[in-house]
Amino acid sequence: MDRTHLSRKRRYRSLRAPFVLGGVSIAIVAVLGWWMSGSEPSEPGAAEIAGARHADAGDQTARQVRPARPDDPIERGAQPAVVPAATPAERASRIEAAAKAAQRALDKDDILTAQVQMSAALRAGATGEQATELRAKLVQLANKVVLSPARIPGDPRTATYLVKRGDNLQKIAKAFDVTAELIAKINNLRNMSMIREGARLKVTRGPFSLLVYKGQHVADAYLGDVLVRTYRVGLGKHASTPTGTWRVKNKLTNPTYFPPRGGKIVQADDPNNPLGEHWLGLEGVSGEAKSQVRYGIHGTNEPESIGKDLSLGCIRLHNEDVAELYTLLVVGKSQVTIQE
Repeated sequence: MDRTHLSRKRRYRSLRAPFVLGGVSIAIVAVLGWWMSGSEPSEPGAAEIAGARHADAGDQTARQVRPARPDDPIERGAQPAVVPAATPAERASRIEAAAKAAQRALDKDDILTAQVQMSAALRAGATGEQATELRAKLVQLANKVVLSPARIPGDPRTATYLVKRGDNLQKIAKAFDVTAELIAKINNLRNMSMIREGARLKVTRGPFSLLVYKGQHVADAYLGDVLVRTYRVGLGKHASTPTGTWRVKNKLTNPTYFPPRGGKIVQADDPNNPLGEHWLGLEGVSGEAKSQVRYGIHGTNEPESIGKDLSLGCIRLHNEDVAELYTLLVVGKSQVTIQE
């Protein structure tokens, strides 16, 4: 199976460079076949992955004396704002203002403000090379300050958690609306079942969300109002991927594929499995998506379909991309917004 995916830059340019406006687990689960596509499963309701159990948790940024608590008055799980419609001139003005503010912030080593402003410029309607550069810079910043062990004082999107007796990663993850796998990855934990009392773990304040642009075949993962990852996607032919707001309903690893119109069943881990190794089931909340339940996000055994409209509605990602996204989105918490 071709595992090609959106390349990640291993080395980055200096963050102070001038900002250019114009150039920028294994569980075999049977997934019922259904009518929508030869590569999308039916709603696997009984096989939903259970959320981690809730427990007391807290956090502490580098400048705090005591560990904070999940109910502290800090905005948690905010979704990226939807920018209202604007004329071309207004849109260009918003993008320019946000881009200039981002550069000023970078000149002052204010990474947190730069992240917000770059993300605002992107959501304001940046396109083409400009959008590409914005996304690249935002992923670079996220690698340094969000999805790494590094801590920045005052960052409202991350916190430091002091491990208490009886804690485990599932409890901590539940308290912060993230996945245990993400906490382990950020903190370079080799054994997820063993954490030391008194250890300080960096956590993110979730949930993460996903914003899909149908016209661009791009999906951006956000933490609050800041972009942290971007992916190329494949969508439904004949505009069959409904726009609107969705919520992650379930998550499955290594699904068995049952063809919707009969045929040979494809087992998990078979390189011919059209679902890849990860499935994130969606339920519609609003817009065209409202009340819809037969859609999801998954991998593919047809990498050439990414960037095209070839499915009958589901969102396809390169297999390594959906594996990463699987560690970001949380069942019952994370939202997926699809827009034209």
